[in-house]
Amino acid sequence: MAYPAKISRALIVQIALRMVEEDGEEPPSLRAIARRLNVATNALYNYFPDRADLNAAIALAGSRKMLSAVKRAIGGADSREA
Repeated sequence: MAYPAKISRALIVQIALRMVEEDGEEPPSLRAIARRLNVATNALYNYFPDRADLNAAIALAGSRKMLSAVKRAIGGADSREA
């Protein structure tokens, strides 16, 4: 197993977001994320106190990623041109 100090909140969210993109609409379970990171499930609670906090972080990261993609798609166009 990976040493829990080798993981971070950002890495957990990154893995979770990747899992959502690969596997479907539902946020992945803490157990599934821990398995991907090769750590014990309880190690994730050092970064997220509960499932709701993790889901909020996944949603925020997904929203930022989507906003970035939209900005790239419209290029330098102002809001009316877009």
